Amino acid sequence: MKFFFTIALVVVVFAAAAQPSGTLRVVLSDVQFSANKATIGPASARELDAVAALLRAAPAVTVEIGAHTDASGSGKYNLRLSQQRAQAVRSYLTKKGIAAKRLKAKGYGETQLLNRCKRGVRCSDAEMRQNRRLELRVQGLSADSSARAPWLALGGQTLAGRSVQEPTVPKMPTAPMSPGPETGSAGQAAPPAPVPRPLPRTFAGYTIEIACADKPVAPNSSLLRQFDAVFLRQAPGGPYCYYIGTFFTLPEAQQFLQEKVRLGFPNARVAGFMNDEKQYFSN
Repeated sequence: MKFFFTIALVVVVFAAAAQPSGTLRVVLSDVQFSANKATIGPASARELDAVAALLRAAPAVTVEIGAHTDASGSGKYNLRLSQQRAQAVRSYLTKKGIAAKRLKAKGYGETQLLNRCKRGVRCSDAEMRQNRRLELRVQGLSADSSARAPWLALGGQTLAGRSVQEPTVPKMPTAPMSPGPETGSAGQAAPPAPVPRPLPRTFAGYTIEIACADKPVAPNSSLLRQFDAVFLRQAPGGPYCYYIGTFFTLPEAQQFLQEKVRLGFPNARVAGFMNDEKQYFSN
């Protein structure tokens, strides 16, 4: 069995009825455990050092450390292993000067899967990795965005509701597409370009902004034809901005921008959304 914690960092703000006000659910991306182990490695230590620094800066904040596994192996074994990992993280943070009473270690095993991958269901490695995670339930933060910003700076996002949003990565063209009218192989008009989907006001995370204009682009614009999914958002009285892809973490978005988008759209940039506010990130 392999239990590598490689899921992207995600921050979820629960509804008030489900969680106390000011609670964040943080899934750490770089806290990884080798198979059947509960040892803190160098990469994990760097991530936890950043967490310790945030906790030292906010002495009123308390954290539940929750370790989760996928559904491979037995339920009893997974529960025991996850508890050992949660305890290892708690011990590491206390050695960094965080009071033990501020930290609660809880192993959940496979009891809180994020997707369909229950025992006996065939799933991809990516689906299995989504369930293998280390979560921090951070309590005591004020509700304003400035209190959450340091946590988001680790590379995460805020999501509304209970569900975790899957990244949406658009299909890229195999060759650059020239502007102008589109025609099929027999000289016939190509099918209409996909209609941009609205980027919800509740969206929180990272995406690639490829264009902003005072007017919407033409329905048959090559911009809309180059991707399977294009998102559109217009602030009241503001420009029409077009986006591709939604990502859990800033590094994922930056990598996608550099490898897949920058050549065709040199002015494209990573945009992060939180509480319906947009922030640009350099690469």
